[in-house]
Amino acid sequence: MSTTWDTPRFKKLDISDREFFLGFFKGQRCFSDFHFTSLWVYNTDDTAEVATINGNLVLKFHDYITGDPFYTFFGKEKVEDTIRILFELSKRNKMEPVLKLVPEDNFGEGLEEVSNKYKVELDRDNFDYIFSISNLATLGGKDFETQRNMINRFRRRIGEHSTKVLDLGDSTIQKKIMDLFNVWMHNKSGKGADAEHEAIAIRRMLDYSEHLPGLIALGVFLEEELLAFSVNEVVDSDVAIAHFRKCNIKYPGIFQLLEYESAKELSRRGCKFLNYEQDLGIEGLRKAKDSWRPIEFLKKHTITEK
Repeated sequence: MSTTWDTPRFKKLDISDREFFLGFFKGQRCFSDFHFTSLWVYNTDDTAEVATINGNLVLKFHDYITGDPFYTFFGKEKVEDTIRILFELSKRNKMEPVLKLVPEDNFGEGLEEVSNKYKVELDRDNFDYIFSISNLATLGGKDFETQRNMINRFRRRIGEHSTKVLDLGDSTIQKKIMDLFNVWMHNKSGKGADAEHEAIAIRRMLDYSEHLPGLIALGVFLEEELLAFSVNEVVDSDVAIAHFRKCNIKYPGIFQLLEYESAKELSRRGCKFLNYEQDLGIEGLRKAKDSWRPIEFLKKHTITEK
């Protein structure tokens, strides 16, 4: 994939692009918006486009909340020129001249220089939460007292249960996952475009699981009934990224148990850090993620013209 300003060559995101993404991001920090699996499974309307400009990876996709199209990019090459090109391209395509989800790593020591020319603002709603997997796999100390209490509450009520690694290519497991999603949606009174979008994303993940070999799915069972599942992905030897979590919320403590067991599985595979993506400014989601004690945030910016 390549482009110049005179002949921009964007292409629709394709499953075959995974290898390109793996190579491009080798040795880079994992920002969730640029992670291939996240992009692929949530590209439910097949509108995401990708190109390279000045050696940087450029994405065209749609706002998580409003649905409006926008550009973003990852890379440190000719940053100011890349921003200029993307603003001009936005205007050509009758899009708002704004770049969103721009990673802090693009700027290095040059943020002040870019800020002299463009308006660069932190986008707190889209910071990625980074957690210590060791912390989540042990839940030690006062910081995690609530989580331990909830897990004990679940165990006292349910008694015997099991935790298993799931084969996402197995049709029986796939049905259990989608059935549980429907239970979750019913219990949460989930409906409308957001729930439908997530249902399609999970279905895409299942349909393409053989092309996404880093996925690790875990299920909590009561006999043969799936009560909860998580899907994470090993990005490199140290880092995993969280994709999906769904629980039957009729069982208090099930979510805390799922996170604990998922962290233990990731720890067994050598992972040290978990990217738990952003909270999108949703107050309840922010409070829930903060309760697990993030150790770092991957910051992102919105860039507009002055």
